[in-house]
Amino acid sequence: MKNIIDSAVRPYPKPHYSLSLTGKLEAVIGKYFVSGEGIPDRSIFTVYYSEKTAHDECVELVPDNIIAYVTSDYKFAFVLEKMLNKFISDTAEYSLSYLPVKDFMKEEFCIQTTEQTPGFFKRIVWINDDFLYDVKQDFDFNTFRLIDDGIKYLNPGHFTIYELVSYINSAEQSELI
Repeated sequence: MKNIIDSAVRPYPKPHYSLSLTGKLEAVIGKYFVSGEGIPDRSIFTVYYSEKTAHDECVELVPDNIIAYVTSDYKFAFVLEKMLNKFISDTAEYSLSYLPVKDFMKEEFCIQTTEQTPGFFKRIVWINDDFLYDVKQDFDFNTFRLIDDGIKYLNPGHFTIYELVSYINSAEQSELI
């Protein structure tokens, strides 16, 4: 597992953009679609890309076309490794910290401390549920009670970027209700 905090790449220290990320990627560059930007209280939005799409056509919104998740404050981007160089080139003026990801659906990250993490991480309930699957660990009845009550949480020892984004987006949806 890679500690998510230690994985960031930040090639450009100062932002200097004049157009929203959506405007730049969709209208100027093309072959992109950004979902979620402009929605109040949305912390993360999804970036779709398809080389096969014509410049002025809409990218098909399917999981295979998701290449990045970007925070709404333009500070962090979780980007598929195979698209990292292109995405850095296309978004250089936004001074994002890029976190390369092999696969959004595979557990490749962990978090060792929440003290120096982005603000949206602080709202996450972190529960190590490994005791549920490892008979060598003592069973934690208090933690199990929380899990059994249906609390939404992520395991800090291993999680996918998809789980992270889904957690944050679902938490924001429940706050709006």
